[in-house]
Amino acid sequence: MLRTLPLIALAVAACTDRPVGAPPAENGAAPLNAAAPPASASQRPAAPAATGARADPALADETDPALQPPAVQPLARADFEGRIDSGLGCSFKSAGSQTLLVATAPMDSGARAQGVIKVGGKVELLRAGQPGGYAALAAGQSLANEMGWSAFVRRAPGTGRAEGAESTSWPASLIVAMEGGGSVTFENGRWSCGA
Repeated sequence: MLRTLPLIALAVAACTDRPVGAPPAENGAAPLNAAAPPASASQRPAAPAATGARADPALADETDPALQPPAVQPLARADFEGRIDSGLGCSFKSAGSQTLLVATAPMDSGARAQGVIKVGGKVELLRAGQPGGYAALAAGQSLANEMGWSAFVRRAPGTGRAEGAESTSWPASLIVAMEGGGSVTFENGRWSCGA
């Protein structure tokens, strides 16, 4: 009987609604709406190694792989050639000059842009949720797919800086997220658009 007493105490402790480390309610009962204490900064995963990238700390959770920052990888020409239409388009380059998003759209304001990102070794085809054609894409449009991936470019206002004869670029950041999961932001990049 004395040997089972510690096991019974352990089983009863495991059945409480009170998170580990949370103080008991004044009457000794565990509060029903008590939340677990937030993870300290040292418990959160580090930002991705890519230059200018940072994980969203509100979504970082070591225990759930779905909440980890997406492993966004640089694109090669073979990753997007033939998957999206050629013509007018834009690309996001990270602070380390890696191309992380390529998108195209016709001039027709009723058309939707399409683009690609590469996450975890897999190329993901994305489409704009709203029409707007090339003008909307160049302004920084959100692209997503049915698998839950999304990419949003937040570019600086203004006319941008001319690059060559047919392109313009702006300072920008790129946010890549998985619906219901983690996200990563690439700061201090360039959004380049043109032919």
